[in-house]
Amino acid sequence: MAILSQLRKFIIGLQDNKNISTWDDYSKNNSYSIEDKNKKKDCVIQFCKKNNFKIIADLGCNNGEYSILSVKNGCKKVIGFDFDINAIDEAYRNSSKDNLDFLPLHFDASNPSPNIGWNQKERYGFLERANFDAIIALAFEHHLSIAKNIPLHDVVKWLVSLAPRGLIEFVPKNDETIKKMLEFKGDIFPDYNEENFEKYLSENCRIISKNIISKSKRTLYEYEYKN
Repeated sequence: MAILSQLRKFIIGLQDNKNISTWDDYSKNNSYSIEDKNKKKDCVIQFCKKNNFKIIADLGCNNGEYSILSVKNGCKKVIGFDFDINAIDEAYRNSSKDNLDFLPLHFDASNPSPNIGWNQKERYGFLERANFDAIIALAFEHHLSIAKNIPLHDVVKWLVSLAPRGLIEFVPKNDETIKKMLEFKGDIFPDYNEENFEKYLSENCRIISKNIISKSKRTLYEYEYKN
């Protein structure tokens, strides 16, 4: 009992990690104007309201702003994924505050959990466990294509494999975020453009709508599998 009592005091005394991570302030410091952000929110709200999904995956959920927006506009449950620990921590606090059905999880999309255990069947990997009605991938695909050097075709194919419906935001090269990403790396991505993005998306899916949501021509694509 003495050991447990000491452990309890130690845990109660722990403080939040105050170290600034790469994306933990992204919701406040980004390239969107208020008008741009409202356009993006409207697209997410309409997408959720007209479909009433049971479960959505929010890829690159950051602090959970759009996950929470989805839950409040018709979605029964949202699972959020992000690589930034501090952002996920904030997302959890935001979700718990209102007791929402939103579960934020730490996740590296470029290295998702594989099948492990005896005969690789004890614990299944991310793709085997993924069972979503839809995805939202907002300001996400360029982190794989540009930051991780994954071909745009492969990124699009992986994203649409996760769910039959979805919203994917395409960020063009003239956007300030990508300009910064290319500053030291150089533009070694001749294949990365909106024309190819649409082409790859159309190979297996039907594009329901596309909405330009920023002055840099960030565009939200709604897709569904072809029948």
